[in-house]
This record gives sequence, structure tokens and C-alpha cells, in this order.
Amino acid sequence: MTFLSFRDRTRRPVAFALGSALFVAVPAGAQTVTRIEADAALIASDDPFLLGGDDTEALAVQIAVRPELELQVGPTTVVELRGEAAYRRYLRRYGDFVTGHADAEVRHRASDFLSADARLSFARELPIDALTDSIDFAVDPTSVRQRISGRTTATLTVSARDRMTLGAGFDRIRYQQPSLLSSTRSWHVDAEWTRRFTERFGAGLMATATNTNIGGIGDLSGIGVRGVVEYRFSSTLEARGQLGVEWTRYQITDGQRRARLSGSGNICYRPQRVEACITASLQNEVSGIGGLQRETFVGGTFRYRLNESSSLTALGEYRAADLTGPVIASARTNATRFGAGYERRISQRLMLTGNVDYLRRSYLSGNRADGFAVRIGVTFTGDRR
Repeated sequence: MTFLSFRDRTRRPVAFALGSALFVAVPAGAQTVTRIEADAALIASDDPFLLGGDDTEALAVQIAVRPELELQVGPTTVVELRGEAAYRRYLRRYGDFVTGHADAEVRHRASDFLSADARLSFARELPIDALTDSIDFAVDPTSVRQRISGRTTATLTVSARDRMTLGAGFDRIRYQQPSLLSSTRSWHVDAEWTRRFTERFGAGLMATATNTNIGGIGDLSGIGVRGVVEYRFSSTLEARGQLGVEWTRYQITDGQRRARLSGSGNICYRPQRVEACITASLQNEVSGIGGLQRETFVGGTFRYRLNESSSLTALGEYRAADLTGPVIASARTNATRFGAGYERRISQRLMLTGNVDYLRRSYLSGNRADGFAVRIGVTFTGDRR
């Protein structure tokens, strides 16, 4: 049974985007730094796509290449190009996949008071690899997602204490058909002003606006206002939080706006050998099943460096959504991931990795499916200046 497979015609967008982003002409006189990683891995899971039922276990092999290119095209301008192309083959039932991403970023500092950056990216994602990144994957874990996004930001340092940031971006999301999920297009703008009252404490205001078009259904929009707080407890502990109100309006209903509390926050602890961060949010997110969905997210990451060559990692993520609106009746779905990993650098260019993940999803029918995945891999790294 290979209903999840796709062939050469679906691999072309990955190859084209990766090639476009990574194989560009280097400006004359530009300083360059190149880096490339290649790895091979063996993956074992009792239910790779959380389908539930019997006879779901499978082994897979994967090879991946991740090139990076950094160009110093001027005294104050840097261009970074990054990408990944990966091929995964399940040895039974599920077939093969080609996934990847390509990112291009430009950073420019016009003066001590003004800086700007722009980013364009393409990604083709396997649902199980990004289960908690989007609630869509809890609804339909078999549809590969193709995403094109861009964002530009300008930061103006008004004074020694005041900073203003203006941003704008877009997203276009498509799913491999047939799928329960609809293609979506969205754009968003935001503005933030913050003031540094002391060396440790800063606060400000943020305003956002989003418009989303759901394929074959219509438009919906949202606007929001939030207060922003930043606080540095010490040189190793800092936190940032946002809290405010979002108003959403569906074009295909009565058009009335609905106000809801929204916010997010994170706290990070970074002493000499540890890096630990916790993030939480309650806000509207773009979705392929209802446009803008009310989502709750809680996540944490942890890294501990045992010595110069070995590290332990851990993560935990939970995302849930109340699926309400013009597309479907009221429902709730969620996705959970817990993972632990070990990294061991054998030499300057060679590293061994091992990971164990537990994944679970609860979907629209009310059923749940969960599974474990074990991954063992080897990574080769090359650098050139």
C-alpha cells in the first residue's frame, strides 16, 4: 500500500527552489563562506504517520544534503542562502518521499539608526516531521505540505531608549491532493514600538493585521493590539511576553468582528553549558482547514553540553486548536511531541546522532493515534572560505 508516495513530478518544485536559492552568481569581490552537511539515517517506527490500526510499523532509510552559502557583498550587507534536499524510503507500505527547503536572506545596515532584512523561503514538509508546527498535521497527517513565504523588516533606532520595527510578509500553503485541507494565501503587516526603561526592563506596543484567503471558500481577516514586555533577570536568564486582543471577521458570515484575548511569551536560560527555553502562546494561526484557527501552544527545548564533543537534547511540544468557523462544525484537535537525543562528534567533520520521539495526535473523529520513532544517523560536515 503506497498511498503516501509521490513521483518525479512532485519533486521538481524542491529541486527548482533549492537550485534557485543556492546556485546564484556571486558578486565580484564578495567574501564567501560555504558549508555543506550530508547525513544518512535509519528510522524505525511502530506507526510512522499515526494512522492507527494494525500492521503500521516500518523501517526507513534517509539521505539528506544541507548546503549553506554566506556572501559579504558589502561592508554593511550580508546575503545568506541555505537549503536542504532529503530522500526517504520506507521499506514497506508507505513508499518514498523527497522533501526539502530553500531560504534566502538579505541583511543590510544602512546606518547606526536604520537596518533592514528580507527573507524568501520555500519548504516541502513531511507531516510527521513537523507534527506540532501546524495543527493541520493533526487533522491530515498524510498530505505533504508545500509552503512559500516571505518577510521583510525594517528597524529604526529612534533614540538610545526607543526602537521601532515595521514588518510585512506573505504565506502561500498548498497540500498534496486529495486532502482534507484547503490551500491558503495570506499576508500580514505589523508594527512594534519598544522603550528600554532600564538596562534590564523594556516595554512597548505592537499592532498586527492579517488577511487570509481559503481556496474555494472566501476571505477572513484579523487585527490585533498587544502590550510587549522584555526583562533580563541576569546575564543568563531573559524573558519576553505579549498580551492583548485580536479581532477576527469572516467574509462569508455576517462580517461582524469577534474579539478574543491573545498573547505569547518565552523565557530562556543560557548558562555556560546549558540552553533551555520555554514558549507558550494563545492566538489565531493560519490553517488549511478553517483559515484562521484559535490555537494554544506550549513548548520547551533543552540542550546540555556534556563535554567538547557530546551533547544531550530534549524537547516537548503541545499544540491544540478549537476548529470553529464557516468551514466545519465546532471540534477540537491536538498534537503532541516528546523527544530526546544524543550527539557525539567523532572528528571535526563527522558526528553521530541518535533520537527517540514519542508522537500523538487527536483528530476530528475523536480518535487518537500515537507512536514511537527511533533514529540513528551519521553527519558529515565540510567548510570552505
